[in-house]
Amino acid sequence: MNVNTKTLVKQVGKYIQQQRSERKLTQEELAEAADISVSYLSMIERGERAPHLQTLASLAEALGVTVATLLSPIGEHPREDVSAGLRSFIEYRELSASEVSRLEAVARQMFPARDGGSRV
Repeated sequence: MNVNTKTLVKQVGKYIQQQRSERKLTQEELAEAADISVSYLSMIERGERAPHLQTLASLAEALGVTVATLLSPIGEHPREDVSAGLRSFIEYRELSASEVSRLEAVARQMFPARDGGSRV
């Protein structure tokens, strides 16, 4: 691997780790969702292994981002969909519609509308 490739591998790993942490996923949870081993994910996050394209696609899907986002230099990531972590949580836990409704009710109690109205 040349210097630029090593730098990219480290950046990708760091970004994956950052996104996993922001979504409050363990390495075990993300590895399971991406169908890879925990040790492989750990090496990717540390920048010790360059993931295959299929692995990048699986990790991107599990994190709710695009492969292009994973490959973007740090600081140049497009504005992320802020709901991706929540969608990932719902999908990973395989929540039913009634469970999602209960989750939404809790969120409405925790975060009431700022203007006093009942916004969706």
